[in-house]
Amino acid sequence: MSSLVNTIGREPFLKDPSTHDVLGQIARSHELVLYCGAGVTRDRSGVGWDELIQSTFDLASRRKHDKTLAVAVAHVLANDRSPAKQKASMVLETFKKTGERETTFLRPYLHKILYEKNGWSQGYLLRNVAQLAVYCAYLGKPISLITTNYDDYLDTEILQALDEF
Repeated sequence: MSSLVNTIGREPFLKDPSTHDVLGQIARSHELVLYCGAGVTRDRSGVGWDELIQSTFDLASRRKHDKTLAVAVAHVLANDRSPAKQKASMVLETFKKTGERETTFLRPYLHKILYEKNGWSQGYLLRNVAQLAVYCAYLGKPISLITTNYDDYLDTEILQALDEF
């Protein structure tokens, strides 16, 4: 399948002939698998990786922890050149209790940051993904949605799309 990479100076993404070719291939396919990475809900929450990691650090620092280590992690978080994966790993390992599962540690913080603190914005990407999934299912086309997120937004949006269908 062709790539959907858009390069600077080319036609706008949805007017580019190569985009039309790929969309045609998708429409003719027997089944559809959509991989929804962290960006699928960014237009809903407005939270990017750096803010998510920093907010997790801020909330988790209320736990009992090694203050010296936390100061060192704070310095890494302030460095724009440190990769997000490194920052996230450092926050997790600094504040997670021995034997505590990562999901047990992260779930309450992510829920607070994504759903309570930042709320629901007016993004359309997630709505369109949900509507596509419902429409494909209606047509009898097998569809799978794969996500890396600890995410309630995708489930909620699909249920809403089903109600509106």
